[in-house]
Amino acid sequence: MFTQDEDIVKWVKKQLQKGQITELLEPGLLELDPESSEWEEFLLGVKVGLLCTAPDPLDRPTMPDIVFMLEGCRVGPDIPSSADPTSQPSPA
Repeated sequence: MFTQDEDIVKWVKKQLQKGQITELLEPGLLELDPESSEWEEFLLGVKVGLLCTAPDPLDRPTMPDIVFMLEGCRVGPDIPSSADPTSQPSPA
C-alpha cells in the first residue's frame, strides 16, 4: 500500500491533496453522501488526526483545541499554524 519512503501519514496527506478521499474510506462507508454530515465528520476526523501528527509537538493542537474542533466546529483559521494539515511535513 505504501511506497518505500511513505508512511500512513504521508499517504493520507497525498490522498487528500489529490482529492482521492474515497481511498481513505472503509468499503462499507463508500456509500456516504459527500453532502452529508457524516461525510463532514469523517473529513474533520481525518484533518484533526493529521494536525495531531505534526512533526514538531508545538505545532500540534492542544486537547482543548481538539475538543473544540470535534464538538462541531471546523478546522480553520482559529487554529494557529496547523490549519492546513496537508501542508505540514510528515513525521520522520
